[in-house]
Amino acid sequence: MAKNDTKQELARVLYMSGLSQEEILQKVEVSRQTLSRWINTLGWKEMKAARSITRPELVNKLLSSINSLLDKANEPGNEDMLASLGDKLIKTATAIEKLEKKASVVDRIDTMIDFENWLASHRNEYPQLTNELFQLVNQLHNDYLNELFAQKGG
Repeated sequence: MAKNDTKQELARVLYMSGLSQEEILQKVEVSRQTLSRWINTLGWKEMKAARSITRPELVNKLLSSINSLLDKANEPGNEDMLASLGDKLIKTATAIEKLEKKASVVDRIDTMIDFENWLASHRNEYPQLTNELFQLVNQLHNDYLNELFAQKGG
């Protein structure tokens, strides 16, 4: 079981760093079904997508959604929609403010993935970096991210 967990962690790091599934299959030596299951059930696609979105892109998407809501509310027959827009606008403005003030969850994920990639590429240089230690570091990163998502979205 521990060997499979180590393979899973290595596969995740390789997937996040952009390797194709074919390349991962050759390096990690697991079945195509296993890799596909890990990608689809463990949220790897979402983490990889989150990693590729920049802060300015997120702000622009939020501003675009505000613009669309205002356009729709200003259409004839949608006057009642204006009253309910206040709450949505406040929430969106708060999200934009958070994005502009501090490192986002995306930034944190990116940093962790970079560190995991560095660890994976330097494993041979550090004899004390055993498979078990590598697995523990990855588990700690996952636990940290889960906690961030549980607290106000990071």
